[in-house]
Amino acid sequence: TLEQLSSASQIVAAIGVIASLVYLGLQVRQSEISQRALVLQARTDRGITLSLCFSEPYMGQLLAKVIHDEGDLDAAEQAALLGYIRSLALNVLDAQAQNRIGLLNDAGFERALAGARWFFSLPYARATWRLLYVQFTAADVASLNRLLIEPAPLAVPVDQVAKGKLIRAELLAAHSATAPS
Repeated sequence: TLEQLSSASQIVAAIGVIASLVYLGLQVRQSEISQRALVLQARTDRGITLSLCFSEPYMGQLLAKVIHDEGDLDAAEQAALLGYIRSLALNVLDAQAQNRIGLLNDAGFERALAGARWFFSLPYARATWRLLYVQFTAADVASLNRLLIEPAPLAVPVDQVAKGKLIRAELLAAHSATAPS
């Protein structure tokens, strides 16, 4: 009958609506996963770019000076360090915002903080950070101090070259002790 046909078509329409909603839910979920993956990839790319700036000879020399806390920085070195630390601070603020809105998970946020904490523990870097306060809002300065300065004590300068040689010698000694004759 016409009434049965109408009821059947309403059931089919309801099933179609439910199927469409399930499909839409799956698409939204997949879109969120893709968006988070893109954010993580962009963060990784940014971290690599920040790290690669020190592969240039001038910046590598500056990094060595900052790590070893050697001598005074000249105006060009201070300007380069200001730029790098500003970029690092903005990167952390961006990671914090992405974490807050759910685009960056806690592990990704901690990864962004780890390298920045290490760098901000260096005396030259920390002193330079204080020069940058005027370029950030009071809330940003408080947040960055809470995330980067307070959890990381001021680092004691380390001779990275000597430490690297020592680690290499230990690795070679351990390898030769376990290598077959």
